[in-house]
Amino acid sequence: MAQPSNSAASAAYGGFAATPGAGETLGNAWGWWMTRLGECVPAPIATWLRGQEQTALLEWSADALLLSKGNSATPIGRATIDALSPTKAEDFAVAIKTIASRVRGPVTLVIGEARVLRKTISLPLAARDTARQTVGYDLDRLTPFPSGTVLFDAVEKSVDHGARTVAVEFAATPRSQLDALLNAAQRGGLQIVRVVPTAQDVRGGLNLIRAQEMSEKRSAWLSPHLWLGLLTAGLAAAVIAYPLWQKRQQVLEAQPIMAQAERDAVETDKVTKELQQRINQYNFLPAKRHSTPLTVQILDEVTKLLPDDTWVQNFDLKTVRANASGTSTAVTSRELQVQGETEVSQRLIGLFENSPLFSTPQYKSPLTKLNYPGQSVNGDRFHVSMEVKMASLPAIVPITTQVITPVAPSAPAGAPAAPATTPIPAAQNTANPKIISPNLAPPAAPAAAGETKK
Repeated sequence: MAQPSNSAASAAYGGFAATPGAGETLGNAWGWWMTRLGECVPAPIATWLRGQEQTALLEWSADALLLSKGNSATPIGRATIDALSPTKAEDFAVAIKTIASRVRGPVTLVIGEARVLRKTISLPLAARDTARQTVGYDLDRLTPFPSGTVLFDAVEKSVDHGARTVAVEFAATPRSQLDALLNAAQRGGLQIVRVVPTAQDVRGGLNLIRAQEMSEKRSAWLSPHLWLGLLTAGLAAAVIAYPLWQKRQQVLEAQPIMAQAERDAVETDKVTKELQQRINQYNFLPAKRHSTPLTVQILDEVTKLLPDDTWVQNFDLKTVRANASGTSTAVTSRELQVQGETEVSQRLIGLFENSPLFSTPQYKSPLTKLNYPGQSVNGDRFHVSMEVKMASLPAIVPITTQVITPVAPSAPAGAPAAPATTPIPAAQNTANPKIISPNLAPPAAPAAAGETKK
C-alpha cells in the first residue's frame, strides 16, 4: 500500500490541502516513473532485483493444487482434490503432504477469481491512512457475510485531490473456504504468508490474510513503535548516563591527586606538631623565668610596701594547683600569706592592692588587739593572704627572623684597622628581653681588617 503524503494527512485532519503540494507531486511523478521503468525490465531480472526469485506459488483450482516457482507457467507439483466433497480437510492434508517436500520458504496462495468478492470503492481523502480499518468497519454493507467470517484486504489504487477522494481496491472471501487449506498447510510444513485472488496480483499489494493471520503471527519485536520506543529510551538513558560517566571519570582522575594531597597534609601536620612541641620545650624555661616573679623579688616588694611600724613574723609563699571549672586542666597559682603586728592595720589591704605583684588581698583571720602585760601597745595582729600575679610574656620572635649584621667597609691599604665590634643580638637586650627561636642564625662575623675583594 502506498504511503500517504503530507498534503493528504493535512486534508485528513483539517481539510486545508485541497491540491497536492510540490513534494507530493514530485513523489507521485517519481513513483509513476519507477513503475513504468519496472515494466520494461524483463520478468526474471525484475524478480531477481526484488529478491523474489525463489517465491513459490500455490494455485487452488477446482480439482487440484498446483505448485510453481516464480513466474514459471510449468507447475513443479500437482495434487488432486475432490471438487465434489463438501469437507476438504482430509483431501487438503493429503495434497499438501504430496507437494510439501518440493518447496521451502514462504509460499503465496492463489485462490482464484471465482472465490473472491472484488470491487473498487471510493473513500474520503481523510481515510487514506486507515483505509483497511475503515473498510473493516463497513464489511456488513460491502459483503453478504458477517464481519467475523470474512478474510479481506484493501489497498490504495489512486488519489483524486480535486475531489478529495481515494480509490481503494477491496477484495474479500469467506473464511470457511480457506480455514481447512490453511490448517492443512500449517500441519504439512508449508509457510503460507500471502493469499491473493489471481497470479497477476502477486506483484500488487493485496493480501487477504494481512489483517487477520499476519497481525496475529507478527512478533512484537517487529513493531516499529517498539523499536522507536526502545531507541527513545536508549537516547534518554545515554543523555542521563553520559554526564554521570564524565563526572565519574573526573572523580577517578582526581582521586590520586587528592590522595597525594592528603598524604602531604598528614606529613605537614606531623612536622608542624613536632616543631610546635620543640618550640614549647625550648620556650618553657624562658617563659617560666619571665612570667614567675622570684621569691627575692616578692620579699623585696613586701619590704617596700609595709611601713616601719609593722613587724612580719611569718612569710609563707606556696604554690596552689586547682582544676578549672568544668575542665580537667590544672591551674597553677602562687599564694602569699603574711602574719605580723602593725599599727596601721586599716591601710594594709590598700597597700597590697596598689602593688603590681599582688592581687585580691584579704584577711585570713580577724584582727586582734595587741595585749602585752605591763606594756601599753597600740597595734593589731594581722594575717593577710594574696595571690601573686603572673607577669605577661615578652614578644615571641618568629622562627624565620635572623639578626642581620652589616659588614663594615674594607679600609684602604695602609690605613689603621678599625676596632672590631660585635653586635648584640636581640635576645641579649636586657632592657626588652624576648623569647627567641632555637633556629635563629648566629650573627655573621665581621670582615677582617685590611681584607679586600677580588
